[in-house]
Amino acid sequence: MRRNRLKKRPAVRGHLIRWLIIVLGLVLWVRIYYPANPWSAEGAAEEALRGIQLPPAQIVETVDSGNGSYLLLLFDEDNRMFHQMYASRDFGLLWRNRGGGFGSELKPDVLLSFKSGMTTLDNRRHYYFVGQLHDPDVLELKIVWHDGLEQTVKPSGELYAASRSFPAKEANGDKAWDSKLFAYDRNGNLKYELNAERTEIIASQGQDSVGAVR
Repeated sequence: MRRNRLKKRPAVRGHLIRWLIIVLGLVLWVRIYYPANPWSAEGAAEEALRGIQLPPAQIVETVDSGNGSYLLLLFDEDNRMFHQMYASRDFGLLWRNRGGGFGSELKPDVLLSFKSGMTTLDNRRHYYFVGQLHDPDVLELKIVWHDGLEQTVKPSGELYAASRSFPAKEANGDKAWDSKLFAYDRNGNLKYELNAERTEIIASQGQDSVGAVR
């Protein structure tokens, strides 16, 4: 009986050592590939801004772009800047910075803007539209994508964001640049229309000359 106990102890010890190595390996892997705080989108955003030496900014909008990826819209109120970046939520738990565009300045003379971009993540192309809104008469924004999908966008303060992804091999996704933005006033009337060619409504130019619908 005593011999059997002696044989079991090395086996148990070896089993514990293997699990300890696995746990340490997982911890090291998380530290290499994920931010110091991988449990929140804020942690991924903080790491991204710190890496390019920009001041902190608050996440004002999180848009599900599909396939476990999210578009984060960040606003630095002190410096009047906004950023957009993608983050993935791996395993439904760990947030990771996937890159984006940083350092866009809010322009006080721009009533409405329509900025676009695209990034490829995990064999999918993620298209986004972001911009600023400084016209208090506009209460609703709607993006009509190239394939006819209508997406109502609710502004977050002075900013708005929308994102959608397509398989990288899907040629039709390249037509996302043909999408349009429609802005409606408090009476439900169409006030502005923006697209890839006309991306801003400038207050100083006069409403009739900058794309207001007449």
